[in-house]
Amino acid sequence: MTSNDTCPLEQVTCCREVPEHHDPVDADGAPFHEGHVLDGRFVIVEVLSRSGMSTIFKAEDKQEGNRLVAVKVPHLEYESDPNFFSRFRREERIGLELNHPFILKFIPVENKSRPYIVTEYLKGCTLAHLLKAMRPLTEKDALKIASLICEALQHMHDHGVIHRDL
Repeated sequence: MTSNDTCPLEQVTCCREVPEHHDPVDADGAPFHEGHVLDGRFVIVEVLSRSGMSTIFKAEDKQEGNRLVAVKVPHLEYESDPNFFSRFRREERIGLELNHPFILKFIPVENKSRPYIVTEYLKGCTLAHLLKAMRPLTEKDALKIASLICEALQHMHDHGVIHRDL
């Protein structure tokens, strides 16, 4: 985001009132740890989340003035699965093609030592955390959040992308 851009969620009162939050994640078994430098470019800062298929790290991009990014790395057992690898590459290709202010920006990276996806780092919290922290959510805020999501989904649909697990 440039200094002239404003975050769309700044229009949502409750989003200004809830501080950045992500649940603590056990780093045991993660492929990288704090301080690791991936491909001479991304300095791992911390583990943000882990799912059954991948780990997401907060990292500093040394080529872009230590800008914060998110790095999604599949678990080793999935890297060799052709079906998973195909879906993972498709996710990156689609992410790089989409350009909308309410859709996460993917960052192109050449010559990777292993499969991973890099995106902008979004400071904030999940919608689930927001809904727990701000009970009840005002109707005005709920409608604004829903309209932002719908606008992003419309952009995706206009480009032939269907988000299967929303």
